[in-house]
Amino acid sequence: MNKKKNPFGIDERNKEIFMKICTFLYVATIYMMIGIILYRQIILKQHSSQFNDIAMIMSINVVMAIAAVLYFGGLSFKRVKISVAMGFYLLIVILGTIVSGIKYGFSDLTLLFDKFLINTAVAAILITIWYGLTWLGKRREDKEMDE
Repeated sequence: MNKKKNPFGIDERNKEIFMKICTFLYVATIYMMIGIILYRQIILKQHSSQFNDIAMIMSINVVMAIAAVLYFGGLSFKRVKISVAMGFYLLIVILGTIVSGIKYGFSDLTLLFDKFLINTAVAAILITIWYGLTWLGKRREDKEMDE
């Protein structure tokens, strides 16, 4: 068994505390960024081009964080059922369509339908990638157990 030396001398308890703090701060930061975006969009009535950079960084960060958790074994492949993945897919599509409706107005149904189709395609791609990463993570985990 190949044990890596810890250069900081942190024991498991301190490491666990540090990980909890980092997780809390990460989630708090994401929620604060969502709040800032909604504040700028709804209260200040700013055009989306004025905060697209924040929204893109936050979106990519969340997508990559979910992918990393799935790949590195935060969620077992056996526990992810197709019905749960489909439910999450529908949730993403519905929330994305509602947000598009709020942003662009519910009066133009053709625009809303176009946004619905985009949300459907993006959600399908994300769920497929996340499900594939879960499978690859389980395979990696099994390979490490065999060694």
